[in-house]
Amino acid sequence: LYVPEAWPRLPDGALARWTSDDVRLLLARRARLSARSTRRTVAPRAHVVTMRCCHALPGAVEVAAVVRCGARVRAVALRMDAARDRWQVTALEIG
Repeated sequence: LYVPEAWPRLPDGALARWTSDDVRLLLARRARLSARSTRRTVAPRAHVVTMRCCHALPGAVEVAAVVRCGARVRAVALRMDAARDRWQVTALEIG
C-alpha cells in the first residue's frame, strides 16, 4: 500500500475528513520513513485481492483486506467509525 509515497503530493487536509488524528500521524510517520528510503522507484498501482467487513458495533465497521502492489502482497486492517455524515478511519494496520 503506497499511501506513504503519495502523502507529500496530497493537498493539506485531504485525509483529515476521513481519518482520525492518530491515523493521520501514523501515515505521516510512514511517509517520513519512506522518504528516507534509498530506494526510489515508481510505486505500482495497488489492487485489493480480498476484503472482509464486520459490523463490530452499531456505527463501527472492521475491515481486513489483502492488497497486491506489484509483486508485493500486504495485509491491511482498519476500523471505521460513523462520524456525523461519513465514515472515519480510526485505526489502521498495514503489514
